[in-house]
Amino acid sequence: MKKARTTYSVAFKHDAANLVLDKGYTIQDCLNGFETSEAQAKTIKQQAKLDKAEIKSLQRELRYKEKALAETTALLVLRKKLNALWEDDSEEN
Repeated sequence: MKKARTTYSVAFKHDAANLVLDKGYTIQDCLNGFETSEAQAKTIKQQAKLDKAEIKSLQRELRYKEKALAETTALLVLRKKLNALWEDDSEEN
């Protein structure tokens, strides 16, 4: 399978040429700098993937805890109503 050919913008080509012609960099130095950029981009992409997985896990945990909180709140409301009902019954007797 062929690797897709990378295309560069005119601005990028201009900046690379300036590095070689004006700043005294070698072509190899420019290429090494670009390879570093590709490695950094790959690392950033991997980190973004890990971050996305962590976010998904945290959202799942949050939904679980919200459901548990809603259930606990409902039980407390029922308990309060039941206690109020028992107090009414004891006052009538």
